[in-house]
Amino acid sequence: MNPHTGRIVAMAGGRSFRDSSFNRATQAYRQIGSTIKPFVYLAALEQGYTPQTTILDAPIVGWRENDTLWKPENYDKKFLGDIPLRLSLETSRNVPTVRLVEQIGTQSAIEVAQRFGVYPPDMPNMNLSMAFGSGETTLQKLVLGYSAFVNGGRVIQPKLVDYIEDRYGRVIGGAPSEMIEWDEELLPPETVVESEPLSDPQSLYQMVSILQGAVERGTGKQARVPGHTIAGKTGTTNDVKDVWFIGFSKNLIAGVYLGFDTPKPLGRGAGSHMAARVFADFMRVALENEKNQPFSVPDGMVFKRVNRRSGASAADDPSGMIIQEAFKPGQSPNPAPAKKSAQSSAVVGGVF
Repeated sequence: MNPHTGRIVAMAGGRSFRDSSFNRATQAYRQIGSTIKPFVYLAALEQGYTPQTTILDAPIVGWRENDTLWKPENYDKKFLGDIPLRLSLETSRNVPTVRLVEQIGTQSAIEVAQRFGVYPPDMPNMNLSMAFGSGETTLQKLVLGYSAFVNGGRVIQPKLVDYIEDRYGRVIGGAPSEMIEWDEELLPPETVVESEPLSDPQSLYQMVSILQGAVERGTGKQARVPGHTIAGKTGTTNDVKDVWFIGFSKNLIAGVYLGFDTPKPLGRGAGSHMAARVFADFMRVALENEKNQPFSVPDGMVFKRVNRRSGASAADDPSGMIIQEAFKPGQSPNPAPAKKSAQSSAVVGGVF
């Protein structure tokens, strides 16, 4: 889909319309797993967190919500200690995300997904699991929600029909003298956007930058398209019953869902990397004749080199991977990490 106009340029609703007319892209409601996380982290960015604000990735024991006892785990069963938000989202870590939701509030975390149209506004049972993708939605709604990251936070409607002409080439519903000659570059008529942006442009850009990092060095590496700037996020539900990838370039967004009509595990070795590879195969062809365009940077952003692991300035912590980070005015890298004593060893942990 074009994320700026809503024009749908390709859609696959299933393997065969003859065998089944059920459209899995628009009608199949499924749990969305970690594809919800960008909306959760956007809520934190809106509240003043930076992409380098650190959260603790350590075991959680005794987390209780009503009558439910939680023991969240990361996919790799490892814990990294204090890590920046960016690193947590790029690598889709669960435990620090739980702590982030606890800090910003479950209501705030889920409200962003509702605001962007992924979850319905009147969703009942708004609990912690909903902030981790246990809620159900369609692939189309996810694609529309992610479109707002790159189009300035605008609400758009999907369009399968741009307009209808009569036998003389006049647009039905348009001016009587309005004649439009068809060509391949024809775009839908401009629509007047009356709604306010869903979020501020600087927070949106920070999220796009993090999702770009997820593709370049995180869980979405399989979605990379040589020569093109791509951002996106993987998603996997419990027991690998549903896998997702939603990704975009500056002017094209695509979503991929893989799963059975009656949910069941996809099999050994299955995972969201499969959806990311399908995305990459499609985008390589779709962008083959397009020039690469980086994502637009809003006014006021400040870029600084930081250590990806600590979030400190590259000058203060030059070891390891150094990346370029986007900060809002007044935001800055983390303080330099304290030097560890050669005789001490750190044990990370946490109890809630």
